[in-house]
Amino acid sequence: LTYLAMLAADRAIAAAIARVTERPGAATVALCAALDVFATKWLVGWVGDCRAYRWSQRDAARIELLTRDDTFANLGEAPPPGGAAGDPARMVGNGATTGANAVAIGLERGDVLALCSDGVHKHVDDADWCRVLAAPLPLAHRADALVALARARGSVDDATLLLLQRSEPGWRQLRRNARGEAGAKRSAP
Repeated sequence: LTYLAMLAADRAIAAAIARVTERPGAATVALCAALDVFATKWLVGWVGDCRAYRWSQRDAARIELLTRDDTFANLGEAPPPGGAAGDPARMVGNGATTGANAVAIGLERGDVLALCSDGVHKHVDDADWCRVLAAPLPLAHRADALVALARARGSVDDATLLLLQRSEPGWRQLRRNARGEAGAKRSAP
């Protein structure tokens, strides 16, 4: 499914670029989807040099890189003339992908899954990730702080970041609410 989604994204992005310019263009992509109703298992897919990380409150001084950049160097390929070994060798929108890399991961309560572009990860080190993610702030404010930090350190590239935090699913409260509503409906005339 991830494979087909990336191929569809490749065609859609190519068509969108062609509508606004004759110049070539492309993008890197990271995506994720919960694989179970409790969001304990996740599928992470990516193409290019965007990244996915997992951070846990249980080991707050460590952030785990879940992906491997699709760079020419990592893929053992020679870059084209004018390119560099650290440039993305796979992207969507230019036909340079045959699908997506994918990994299934687990998330425990409180864990944070971060998907980001190179405009963030090339300018924020592991210690900064951990310090900001451990801050007692709403998740959106932590995301803003990480992007602002990347910008303050010179990022001029696209700086995109999505943070997801697995929390208590609230099933007990949903059940209580459902029972209360059902009881009220039964007693209504």
